[in-house]
Amino acid sequence: MPDRKTVRIAVAFVLAFALLCACVQALADSEPALRFENDEIIIPVKKTAKASPVTENVETPKALKFKWTSSDEQIATVQNGTIRGIAAGEATITCNAELPEGKELSASLKVQVVEPVKTIKIDTKAKTPVNVGETLTVDYTILPENATDKSLTWTSSDPAIATVDGTGTVTAVSAGMVTVTATTNDGSKKQAKVLLCVPSLRCETEHLTVTKPEGASFDVDYFGADWEKDVTVKATGKSIQYQTEKNGNKVTVHVDGGTFDNGKIEFKDKKDPASKVTVDVDIYPDEDCLQGVEYMREEKFYSAYSAFQRSSSELAREKEKECLQPWPKDGIITKDPSLKGRESELVFKINLPDDYAMLIKLVKDGQTVANLFVGGTGTARIPLPSGVYTIKDGSGKQWFGLKEAFGPEGTYETMTFGDDETEVLLEKHYRSTISVNVESLDPGAEAVGTLNEGWEGFSE
Repeated sequence: MPDRKTVRIAVAFVLAFALLCACVQALADSEPALRFENDEIIIPVKKTAKASPVTENVETPKALKFKWTSSDEQIATVQNGTIRGIAAGEATITCNAELPEGKELSASLKVQVVEPVKTIKIDTKAKTPVNVGETLTVDYTILPENATDKSLTWTSSDPAIATVDGTGTVTAVSAGMVTVTATTNDGSKKQAKVLLCVPSLRCETEHLTVTKPEGASFDVDYFGADWEKDVTVKATGKSIQYQTEKNGNKVTVHVDGGTFDNGKIEFKDKKDPASKVTVDVDIYPDEDCLQGVEYMREEKFYSAYSAFQRSSSELAREKEKECLQPWPKDGIITKDPSLKGRESELVFKINLPDDYAMLIKLVKDGQTVANLFVGGTGTARIPLPSGVYTIKDGSGKQWFGLKEAFGPEGTYETMTFGDDETEVLLEKHYRSTISVNVESLDPGAEAVGTLNEGWEGFSE
């Protein structure tokens, strides 16, 4: 154990060391110094900021003369403490001052020059619907493109209707209108807003096809207050009948079958005018009638005619009549726009019974380039560029349109020339007359043979 003398010496040494440190610190604190209030400032391009150095322990601070420099004048310049942003980037501003005794003081300030956001443009259309439980990311454009900080803060005017996260993704919560706002984070205080709609009505079915007597159903989601009081349902069509059954937010709509009708069922919320659902409805007695109508839309009238004939519905009989097309006028029905030139001419003279007609196809390089129609006894002519052609013809009584001609009951042939050649050369300034079923051929008319062809190949 140390004696008392040793302890007294050790304590005295510690106290002396502490006193020495305090004196050194006091001496340092009393030294003249130059500094800035902040270590860093941010300046927009083409804007200025005043930098004011602070002196410490200087007897005559007003007598000091400051010298200012910039580490990169392409980024920022400085004059008498006024810093101007030139271009986006970083620079160091240094302030020097010389004391009367010759000692120089110096302080530095880091400057960040930024290109501020000037415009936020919301690209998402106003009142864009967002269904409950679904999300929508707001599209936007920030100008200029080289803005330093393009980050945004997103807010919703009513999070009970829709929330929005930091990326601008909106999540619909309940029916109503909500404003989503984007605000810049770079201090430019620019904002942009978009009004979005969360509809009270939603339906994934856009078109309902009914082909069975018992009918068919679809669902409507409802997020409003009172379906019975606020929602109106209207059906358009000759005989569309429906019933609704509500279970929670889901309303099942059942449409009766057994008829031949088309129209729509429309749902509107009186308290939410932006909410509207429309479902197109087509009702057919059976699948054959549906197929027949689909063929008619494709202008395949013979295929439609056959489908209606397979149906046992009396209503299908009316559709059968619609499949029989009126005869076109004698002459050119179609001609490929690329078929330019009039150096040659083909003339067709037809002599058929009055209730028969003929469709003539001109084929060049494997492609049909023209269609001509002649009913009963008549003539059709077409100017053509010279070249090699194949000529096909079909004839019959019932006309089902250009795609399916006279149906499989018609007669279809490929004309042959010379030694059963299926191609004919049309020379320049040459008119060729082809006569079909004419007893007394015109002088100079070419003799034409035929090769039988199936309906499927002809109507391709």
